[in-house]
Amino acid sequence: RLINSEYMFTTCYQLTEIKFNENTRTENLEKMSSMFQDCSVLKYINTKIFKTLKLTDLNYVFSNCKYLKELNLSNFNTKNIKELIGTFRFCNNLVNLDLSNFDTSKVTNMSNMFYYCSNLKEINFGNINTSSLEDMSSLFFECSNLTFIDLSNIDTSVCGKISRIFKGCTSLISLDISNFNTSKIEDMSEMFYQCSSLKSLNLSHFD
Repeated sequence: RLINSEYMFTTCYQLTEIKFNENTRTENLEKMSSMFQDCSVLKYINTKIFKTLKLTDLNYVFSNCKYLKELNLSNFNTKNIKELIGTFRFCNNLVNLDLSNFDTSKVTNMSNMFYYCSNLKEINFGNINTSSLEDMSSLFFECSNLTFIDLSNIDTSVCGKISRIFKGCTSLISLDISNFNTSKIEDMSEMFYQCSSLKSLNLSHFD
């Protein structure tokens, strides 16, 4: 009965494949952070075996998995997740991510979540709930292939940090953040730094 898989494969630099027993019991899994961090040539991860209901964070789980081109997280139950720090950081070959099933109602920190996902072209957030989110700093840092981000369901009412959130998003042409509540935000440093394709921004509602 697996309870802790933190750092299980961290820095397995030459690992290209992991074959899990399909019957592996993970319903008691409580810790998984950095499990595949720095598995830089791993091409595929069978995520279907993971039961994630008891997890409270997914910090750096896939960080620096540079060869991963796709991730199926449709079975992930994130009801109790509080942190998603650096979850997909440096996943340079990911093109699409579907997170529409993610329950993020308890998440307080998403900093560096997509940091340097330089080939990412689409993120599906679905009806994301970010009512508890306090830190969004560097969320899309250097996501240089994103041309559009749907932030219409993002709630920033308790968020205090959005520094570098769009830094290096050089392909972003337009950005609608008209729903952003900035009343609690203290740090906006480098927020749009190097957004060299942005043609207009309406920040008239910013508090």
